[in-house]
Amino acid sequence: MSSDIGLLHQLVSWLGAHPGWAGLIVGAITCAEALAFVGMLVPGATLMIGAGALVGLGVLEFWSIFAWAVGGAVVGDGVSYWIGHRYKDRLRALRPLRERPALLERGEAFFHRHGGKSVLLARFIGPVRPIVPVVAGMLGMPPSRFYLYNVLSALAWAPAHLLPGMAFGMSLALAGQVAGRLALLLGVLALLAWLTFWLVRTLYRALQPRGLTLPVLVLVAGVWLFLGVLEDVLSADPLVYVGQSLHHFLQQLRTPLGDRVMIALTELGDATVALAVIAAVLGWLLWRRAWRDAAYWLAAVGLAELAVAALKVGLHIPRPDGFAAVATSYSFPSGHASMSTVIYGFLAVLVAPALRAGWRWLAYALAALLVGGIAFSRLYLGAHWLADVMAGVGLGSAWVAALAIARRRRAPDGVPITGLAAAAAAAFLVAGSWHVATGLERDLQRYAVRHSTRQMPATGWRDGGWRDLPQFRRDLEGEREQPLNVQFAGDLAQLRQRLLSAGWRAPLALTPQSALRWLLRDPSLDQLPVLPQLNGGRYEALLLISDPAAGTGPGAPLVLRLWPTSMRLQPGATPLWVGTVSRLRLRSLPLLSFPQSDDHYNEGASALLRALADRDTTQVRSEAQAREPECQRCGILLLIALPQNP
Repeated sequence: MSSDIGLLHQLVSWLGAHPGWAGLIVGAITCAEALAFVGMLVPGATLMIGAGALVGLGVLEFWSIFAWAVGGAVVGDGVSYWIGHRYKDRLRALRPLRERPALLERGEAFFHRHGGKSVLLARFIGPVRPIVPVVAGMLGMPPSRFYLYNVLSALAWAPAHLLPGMAFGMSLALAGQVAGRLALLLGVLALLAWLTFWLVRTLYRALQPRGLTLPVLVLVAGVWLFLGVLEDVLSADPLVYVGQSLHHFLQQLRTPLGDRVMIALTELGDATVALAVIAAVLGWLLWRRAWRDAAYWLAAVGLAELAVAALKVGLHIPRPDGFAAVATSYSFPSGHASMSTVIYGFLAVLVAPALRAGWRWLAYALAALLVGGIAFSRLYLGAHWLADVMAGVGLGSAWVAALAIARRRRAPDGVPITGLAAAAAAAFLVAGSWHVATGLERDLQRYAVRHSTRQMPATGWRDGGWRDLPQFRRDLEGEREQPLNVQFAGDLAQLRQRLLSAGWRAPLALTPQSALRWLLRDPSLDQLPVLPQLNGGRYEALLLISDPAAGTGPGAPLVLRLWPTSMRLQPGATPLWVGTVSRLRLRSLPLLSFPQSDDHYNEGASALLRALADRDTTQVRSEAQAREPECQRCGILLLIALPQNP
């Protein structure tokens, strides 16, 4: 399954790089997906969503892709119909149908139930889609009637798959302005439980009958994940910036209720609960004289703990700012993520064989769900970086898989492991409930949000210290976006009031209702909400738009955004902000128009300088910005320090 996903990702990427071939490729894939028997192996619907995303991003042209998709779907179903019409009952003797007669029976039952409409309906129902056109031909459906339903279903099927992809692609285009894939992130979190159960069940059912394939796959994936993350951390790869952005972003989402839920989850991964489960499982195995499994259990938890401790001490990677004030241990890898993966993962290995064959996947799904919740709680509470958690899960998964392989290659103890799940669950519930009840209030203080600060002399800032601040905005993926061509030292409310007095205004707030205005025909900028942006996971603290009378010169209005930093200027601990200013223009997509910052950054900085006209506003030259090949209109950076109110 992972290879199919990787191949699909490469294909969609290739389509984006070679749009001239896109139509032919889409037509061929949609045709193959509709072919009898072949369609069960081709992820055509997923490709269509990917192609739709490229349409939404403006890489591919809609009508061309639509026509190729419809044509491919019509041809594929037409070929399948011809095969059924030509060979009829002789098809039953062919190997695919001879070995899987239920497939043909399902298609025939569907056709008898819905008649000619089954050709239209089956286009949207995966299990019967590749077989219904064949059945229609075998049962003598007239060609004229078949092709009527065939064409109508293709005309409905293509936009049904392209439009969601287009919406997603447009959201990515908008997210480039929002600085991250906010909708995608929230969607992943909301569907975490369902995806975990679905993925574990699918992988287990597909690979478990093939002997050691599943644990070998988990072993390889775990080792690859751990080593890949370790390399990224040691080489300061963009994954580090992703972790920093995600850390700041999650800290902004924290609420009192959310803190209580996440602290309770993280406490379920604390040593108190882990030791209770370890002792209960070990005691039960010894009581049942399962000596070999007891040895595996001790090896699993003991060697994993030693490995995590050695890595933490050896690498000396600090925890996120703020949490370091109350933590004495190092950050990489996450002990909670590593040990919960090992404990509950290997417990699932021991428990699963005692379940009914059709339900063994449930043990792994519950373990994955618990591990996922504990791992995410560490990110939410700011206790670990993303790399720490990923490496912990990778390391723990690889170790569990290695032990599972070794255990399966040896003869079993001959002791039925019944009742182990109940013993482990009882220990988990008792210890977990007690630990959460007695430690929640204490840990609310321990995991409270703390903001660390750095100090810089005010004179040093103007004399070159401004170079120590970020020169480019980074989105949630850690990618570098537009230049930060404004630095402001002082009270943000004072700057806001000054600009409002000079004719600037706050844009229309973005709400579900105001976002509908993006669908207006020929709107003006004043009618539309402005998309927020993130820098390093933080929303802008100030967002203002100039009016033509604000002294910013002719042309489109300016948009000014400022984000907080951890820097404070001395004396006085004056906060320092970074931001961007540029012209705001209207971007129009099919059926959608929204405000977007342009790339005339020097023009925006010069216009803001004229509007402020203050002796405490200085223009400097940022060589880091000016020498970037893709940044031809940047390099001017404003240092603003308004006089403080008496």
